[in-house]
Amino acid sequence: WHKRPDMTFEVHIREFLRDWDKHGRERWIPSLWKTNDYRTIDQSLYYYKIKNFLDKGFLPSQFVIYPGNIYLEHRDDLASNPVLEAVREKLGKGLLRPQINNRSSNIKNKGQHNPLDVALKNSTLRRRLGEEVFGPANKKLMELLASMVDRGMVLVGYT
Repeated sequence: WHKRPDMTFEVHIREFLRDWDKHGRERWIPSLWKTNDYRTIDQSLYYYKIKNFLDKGFLPSQFVIYPGNIYLEHRDDLASNPVLEAVREKLGKGLLRPQINNRSSNIKNKGQHNPLDVALKNSTLRRRLGEEVFGPANKKLMELLASMVDRGMVLVGYT
């Protein structure tokens, strides 16, 4: 969306929701993967990504799922980083022991990201995005993840 000079985040969301309605809402999501038109939204719909891998035959035990902040909160102590510990449990205790690189250029977010209510001032668009797109997808994600724990999926910070 950022390649069009006239495109703001709000216009991007407005166009996404227009196409969402036009193409059958949730049924349209797999088509997003082919077009890359709404990558900013598609990349955040984790349920569909994980479900796609499971449907293709990946085993739940092959997944280590974690909230990004858990890794970031422990990035200065990689030996006891909960995310790396969980992955080491799967791959081997001697693996994933990178050197810590504390150069400030490597550990700060170089982009500027406004809060959603600033980037998307239109409350109707924010509500629709939350209630129609992310709300249902996140509910499905929680149900999927909870159902996979007994089959070996690791949820760092939760299991």
